[in-house]
Amino acid sequence: MARTQLLAALLTAGSMLLGGCASTSGNLPPVTQQQRLAAMAPWAAKGNLVAIEVPSTSNPLSNQMAIAALKAGSSSNAADQIVQILRTGSATTLAVMGSSVAMNAATVQAALRDMAKSGGKTRTALLLVGAPEDITALKAAASAAQVQLDIAPTP
Repeated sequence: MARTQLLAALLTAGSMLLGGCASTSGNLPPVTQQQRLAAMAPWAAKGNLVAIEVPSTSNPLSNQMAIAALKAGSSSNAADQIVQILRTGSATTLAVMGSSVAMNAATVQAALRDMAKSGGKTRTALLLVGAPEDITALKAAASAAQVQLDIAPTP
């Protein structure tokens, strides 16, 4: 319990110290957005596709802190939304995309961890747009959560 409280205190203090450095990146460049949509096209053709964009900052240090927090066991609004859509089964495919492939992967991994803990089952396939470095860990988390995970690499 004390370790969890210490981790929470450190993450809070770090967030407060670096809060001034973090700024949202706004809209993606049109070429990048088009590439992501093109990568999702084969899954969109299969049926009802819902896409979620994972927010990230334009500051790499802030992104790394958020990724570390997600990997340490915390959650995010995006991860909670992913779990909610997976549980309701309101889509054939749920696509997860964003400007940071590492942030997307950490968010998906947090959502899969929550799905595995709750024992929820879904028919919705999860599509991660962009190939992260830790595909093996993501596939293992998807298997534990009983969720079909597909990767749509972008050019």
